[in-house]
Amino acid sequence: MDLLIIFTANYLIYLLAIVWFASLMLIPKAKRKISFIFIVVAFVLAVIGDKILGMLYNNPRPFVVDNVMPLVKHASDNGFPSGHTLFAMMFATTARSYNRKLGLILAILAVIVGGSRVLAHVHHTLDILGSILLAIGATYLAWILVQKYFKKV
Repeated sequence: MDLLIIFTANYLIYLLAIVWFASLMLIPKAKRKISFIFIVVAFVLAVIGDKILGMLYNNPRPFVVDNVMPLVKHASDNGFPSGHTLFAMMFATTARSYNRKLGLILAILAVIVGGSRVLAHVHHTLDILGSILLAIGATYLAWILVQKYFKKV
Protein backbone atom coordinates (compact mmCIF):
# COMPACT_ATOMS: atom_id res chain seq x y z
CA MET A 1 0.00 0.00 0.00
CA ASP A 2 2.87 2.37 0.81
CA LEU A 3 4.24 1.99 -2.72
CA LEU A 4 0.89 3.06 -4.19
CA ILE A 5 0.75 6.08 -1.89
CA ILE A 6 4.33 7.01 -2.79
CA PHE A 7 3.60 6.67 -6.52
CA THR A 8 0.42 8.75 -6.42
CA ALA A 9 1.91 11.33 -4.04
CA ASN A 10 5.06 11.94 -6.07
CA TYR A 11 4.63 10.67 -9.62
CA LEU A 12 0.95 10.68 -10.66
CA ILE A 13 1.21 14.41 -11.34
CA TYR A 14 3.65 13.66 -14.18
CA LEU A 15 1.12 11.38 -15.84
CA LEU A 16 -1.49 14.14 -15.52
CA ALA A 17 0.93 16.62 -17.07
CA ILE A 18 1.67 14.32 -20.02
CA VAL A 19 -2.03 13.70 -20.70
CA TRP A 20 -2.76 17.42 -20.33
CA PHE A 21 0.05 18.47 -22.70
CA ALA A 22 -1.02 15.86 -25.26
CA SER A 23 -4.62 17.05 -25.04
CA LEU A 24 -3.58 20.62 -25.79
CA MET A 25 -2.65 19.52 -29.29
CA LEU A 26 -6.27 18.48 -29.85
CA ILE A 27 -7.66 21.97 -29.28
CA PRO A 28 -9.26 23.13 -32.55
CA LYS A 29 -6.93 25.49 -34.41
CA ALA A 30 -9.47 28.33 -34.31
CA LYS A 31 -9.50 28.25 -30.47
CA ARG A 32 -5.85 27.36 -29.89
CA LYS A 33 -4.46 30.89 -29.44
CA ILE A 34 -7.10 32.06 -26.96
CA SER A 35 -6.86 28.73 -25.12
CA PHE A 36 -3.12 29.11 -24.68
CA ILE A 37 -3.53 32.68 -23.41
CA PHE A 38 -6.17 31.47 -20.96
CA ILE A 39 -3.97 28.62 -19.73
CA VAL A 40 -0.93 30.85 -19.24
CA VAL A 41 -2.98 33.45 -17.34
CA ALA A 42 -4.56 30.74 -15.17
CA PHE A 43 -1.21 29.21 -14.24
CA VAL A 44 0.37 32.61 -13.53
CA LEU A 45 -2.54 33.50 -11.25
CA ALA A 46 -2.21 30.13 -9.50
CA VAL A 47 1.50 30.65 -8.86
CA ILE A 48 0.89 34.16 -7.54
CA GLY A 49 -1.95 32.86 -5.35
CA ASP A 50 0.27 30.05 -4.07
CA LYS A 51 2.97 32.52 -3.00
CA ILE A 52 0.51 34.91 -1.37
CA LEU A 53 -1.39 32.20 0.53
CA GLY A 54 1.88 30.64 1.66
CA MET A 55 2.93 33.97 3.15
CA LEU A 56 -0.46 34.57 4.80
CA TYR A 57 -0.88 31.16 6.40
CA ASN A 58 1.78 28.84 7.79
CA ASN A 59 0.79 25.23 8.28
CA PRO A 60 3.70 23.04 9.38
CA ARG A 61 3.78 19.66 7.67
CA PRO A 62 2.32 16.63 9.48
CA PHE A 63 5.67 14.89 9.83
CA VAL A 64 6.96 17.98 11.65
CA VAL A 65 4.11 18.51 14.11
CA ASP A 66 2.85 14.94 14.55
CA ASN A 67 6.31 13.34 14.78
CA VAL A 68 5.51 10.77 12.07
CA MET A 69 7.79 9.51 9.33
CA PRO A 70 6.81 10.83 5.87
CA LEU A 71 6.59 8.26 3.09
CA VAL A 72 8.33 10.64 0.68
CA LYS A 73 11.27 12.96 1.24
CA HIS A 74 10.27 16.54 1.77
CA ALA A 75 11.61 19.72 3.30
CA SER A 76 10.09 20.68 6.63
CA ASP A 77 8.76 23.97 5.27
CA ASN A 78 5.25 25.42 5.09
CA GLY A 79 2.77 22.87 3.74
CA PHE A 80 0.09 25.36 2.73
CA PRO A 81 -1.00 25.19 -0.02
CA SER A 82 0.03 21.91 -1.65
CA GLY A 83 1.92 22.60 -4.86
CA HIS A 84 1.39 19.08 -6.21
CA THR A 85 -2.36 19.33 -5.70
CA LEU A 86 -2.49 22.88 -7.01
CA PHE A 87 -0.84 22.02 -10.31
CA ALA A 88 -2.68 18.73 -10.68
CA MET A 89 -5.98 20.60 -10.22
CA MET A 90 -4.82 23.35 -12.60
CA PHE A 91 -4.37 20.68 -15.27
CA ALA A 92 -7.95 19.59 -14.58
CA THR A 93 -9.61 23.00 -14.43
CA THR A 94 -7.89 24.34 -17.53
CA ALA A 95 -8.54 21.10 -19.45
CA ARG A 96 -12.22 21.43 -18.59
CA SER A 97 -12.36 24.60 -20.70
CA TYR A 98 -11.72 22.61 -23.89
CA ASN A 99 -12.67 19.04 -22.91
CA ARG A 100 -15.19 18.53 -20.10
CA LYS A 101 -14.73 14.77 -19.83
CA LEU A 102 -10.94 15.05 -19.64
CA GLY A 103 -11.30 17.84 -17.08
CA LEU A 104 -13.42 15.59 -14.86
CA ILE A 105 -11.00 12.67 -15.15
CA LEU A 106 -8.04 14.91 -14.34
CA ALA A 107 -9.95 16.44 -11.41
CA ILE A 108 -10.53 12.99 -9.92
CA LEU A 109 -6.85 12.17 -10.36
CA ALA A 110 -5.90 15.54 -8.81
CA VAL A 111 -7.96 14.70 -5.73
CA ILE A 112 -6.15 11.35 -5.59
CA VAL A 113 -2.81 13.20 -5.75
CA GLY A 114 -3.94 15.42 -2.87
CA GLY A 115 -5.25 12.53 -0.81
CA SER A 116 -2.04 10.62 -1.28
CA ARG A 117 -0.03 13.65 -0.13
CA VAL A 118 -2.05 13.51 3.11
CA LEU A 119 -1.54 9.75 3.44
CA ALA A 120 2.21 10.24 2.83
CA HIS A 121 2.26 12.64 5.84
CA VAL A 122 3.55 15.64 3.88
CA HIS A 123 0.30 17.67 3.89
CA HIS A 124 -2.77 18.24 5.99
CA THR A 125 -6.25 18.06 4.47
CA LEU A 126 -6.49 21.86 4.74
CA ASP A 127 -3.44 22.20 2.46
CA ILE A 128 -5.18 20.07 -0.16
CA LEU A 129 -8.53 21.87 0.08
CA GLY A 130 -6.79 25.24 -0.12
CA SER A 131 -5.00 24.14 -3.29
CA ILE A 132 -8.18 22.88 -4.91
CA LEU A 133 -10.00 26.13 -4.16
CA LEU A 134 -7.03 28.18 -5.37
CA ALA A 135 -6.92 26.25 -8.66
CA ILE A 136 -10.64 26.73 -9.23
CA GLY A 137 -10.45 30.43 -8.31
CA ALA A 138 -7.39 31.12 -10.46
CA THR A 139 -8.96 29.38 -13.43
CA TYR A 140 -12.24 31.24 -13.00
CA LEU A 141 -10.48 34.60 -12.67
CA ALA A 142 -8.34 33.82 -15.72
CA TRP A 143 -11.48 32.99 -17.70
CA ILE A 144 -13.03 36.34 -16.77
CA LEU A 145 -9.84 38.28 -17.59
CA VAL A 146 -9.31 36.55 -20.92
CA GLN A 147 -12.95 37.06 -21.94
CA LYS A 148 -12.68 40.72 -21.05
CA TYR A 149 -9.23 41.60 -22.46
CA PHE A 150 -8.42 38.99 -25.09
CA LYS A 151 -11.76 38.07 -26.64
CA LYS A 152 -10.73 39.34 -30.08
CA VAL A 153 -7.47 37.36 -30.18
